[in-house]
Amino acid sequence: MDKLFDYNIKDIKKYSIYEILNERENRVRLISLLEEKYKCTIISLRVNYPGENKCNNISIGVCTIIGKELLREFKNYLNVQWYLGAEGPIFIMAVHGKPYEIKKAALSIEDKHPLGRLVDIDVYSQGSGISRKDLNMPPRKCFICEDSAHNCARSRKHSLEEIEEFIKLKYNTYINHQI
Repeated sequence: MDKLFDYNIKDIKKYSIYEILNERENRVRLISLLEEKYKCTIISLRVNYPGENKCNNISIGVCTIIGKELLREFKNYLNVQWYLGAEGPIFIMAVHGKPYEIKKAALSIEDKHPLGRLVDIDVYSQGSGISRKDLNMPPRKCFICEDSAHNCARSRKHSLEEIEEFIKLKYNTYINHQI
């Protein structure tokens, strides 16, 4: 399992907004291809890291830890992809199971794991994503002020530095408690 999360330090760099948007389109295509190939549910994990430097040691660490949680939770996977790119570290799994049950388990990780608030675990089935709203769950809250995460992101309520500091503190606190 640990070999899956190996990376080369040269993969860490800043990307332009255009590269980030292009990478997002590529990820969506990959999800579609995997869903078509395996005829199953797809899980996509991304770290909510702000700015253009989404691929760094903190985001890679968070993705690795939560990716391992997903591997423990969904042992019956068909395919796993892990790569570094403009969106940061990306972890994608093709799994068998009931899509809504898979989404509930993913939300449990997002809501209960100490680093869960730092990631988005998206679940796709039959060409579309399953949302919190689909499960009658409230939208996510901002990890800094507890307002709606969507409102804070859209209004840019918090500075890039404030968000990065929060993420670093959360990650370092978690790591220090694991030692």
